[in-house]
Amino acid sequence: MRVSPLPRLQARVVAADPPWYAAHTWVFLWAAAQVSTLGATVLLAQPGACTRPGILAERSELLAYAAACGLQPVRISPGTLEYNCPPFERLVLERNGLGGAVPLTWRHGDLIELRHTTMRHRERPELASEQAWREVVLDGARLRFRLDRQAADKTRPADPRLIPLIDGDILASVSRRDPARRRAAVWTASNRIFGCRAPGLLAVIASALVGGEPAVPAAGTWLGRLPSPAEISRIKHAADQLDRLTRAELASGRAASEPAGSISGQPTPDPAIAGSQS
Repeated sequence: MRVSPLPRLQARVVAADPPWYAAHTWVFLWAAAQVSTLGATVLLAQPGACTRPGILAERSELLAYAAACGLQPVRISPGTLEYNCPPFERLVLERNGLGGAVPLTWRHGDLIELRHTTMRHRERPELASEQAWREVVLDGARLRFRLDRQAADKTRPADPRLIPLIDGDILASVSRRDPARRRAAVWTASNRIFGCRAPGLLAVIASALVGGEPAVPAAGTWLGRLPSPAEISRIKHAADQLDRLTRAELASGRAASEPAGSISGQPTPDPAIAGSQS
């Protein structure tokens, strides 16, 4: 949506469910105006007024931008949309002792109906580039590695080991405003986060494990040199950590897929994943 060309359509109805952030919503509105014909209906999903501070001010700016795109509001239906709680969020609720108390469909959104009344040319809104992440699926577990530190990975002694950031490793929030997010270099589908001094190298090790290749030669190829004995020890340790992390992720996935009524209390503690960093 940031740069991809849009299809040539004359749609009579457009349904848009963007991420619940203003910049993303503006891009979706612009796209809706581009692919719809005059008189078309645009159905826009948006967060409710109590989702986070400043929502109503954001909505006022959003509707003003919609009007600039030729889209006029027809009605707003509060709380009409119902969302299923994703597995990673259910694990966060479990982590906070709320798994049995919060229904699967606790989150509701507002439905904003707009009418395309005027054809207006607008430039595509700019959407700031987000951090670059590489995803590796290891034995069914989705692991993401932050790559904006990749250049520095090769300029220091290689240390791709996971570094614990929070107690229990599972981030007890799904909010973008959580300060712990800024320190995460490795992120999993179950909302586990870790620091890492060489996340790009750790992604290479994970990819090697996916292909059944030994970690140390793959790391040496990426580094462009033979690892030192100390580096080899850290690389092997990181590979062991990935194995434990994968098993913990798969166990969490099984728990999250169970019916809501079968989940109660805190999740079973995982074995130590990050371990000693000495």
